[in-house]
Parts: sequence; structure tokens; C-alpha cells
Amino acid sequence: MIVVGLLVTFSQFATRIEAGRLEEAQRALLYPLTDMLIFPVFFGAAIAYRKKSEIHKRRMVHPVYVIGVIVLAVSGFRDSLRSTEIWLELTNGLTRLVT
Repeated sequence: MIVVGLLVTFSQFATRIEAGRLEEAQRALLYPLTDMLIFPVFFGAAIAYRKKSEIHKRRMVHPVYVIGVIVLAVSGFRDSLRSTEIWLELTNGLTRLVT
């Protein structure tokens, strides 16, 4: 699932670059990349605690609320990161690989 997500993300990035929408491609790349980093953490924790029923139950009581809070926290971070020089340099490097 992660591999497919990354393939689609970079495919859309390349499509936007080829269409001449560099700034949009740079902005749109961060959200799916962070999603692909967060998902395996939660999935791995679910698998790791699956056989430890007490811990698993406590961790899974309200996962929607926990995930929602984390997504809000990460969203604020992502918005501020998108305009940094580091992110622009990284996406410029990726652009050179695509073109």
C-alpha cells in the first residue's frame, strides 16, 4: 500500500512538472509524503500490540480522535514546512530528476 501511494504521489508530481505547474507540484508533494510516513507507524503499532489485548484495546478505544489530533498537528507543521528553503531545494532536486 505504501509503495503504491508513493508511486502515485511521484507520478502526480511528474505530471504537474510536465504541465509546467512547478509551484503546485512542490506544494502538493508534502501532504502525501507525510501521510505515507504516518500510516506505517500506526499500522505497525496495531500489528505489534495485536496479541497484547489490554494494550491494544486501550490504544484502539478512540483511534479516530487520536488520528485526528495528530493530523491537525502535522498539518500545521506541513503548511509551515512547504514554504521553507529546504523543502523548495528538495523539490527542485526532485524536479531535475523528473525532467
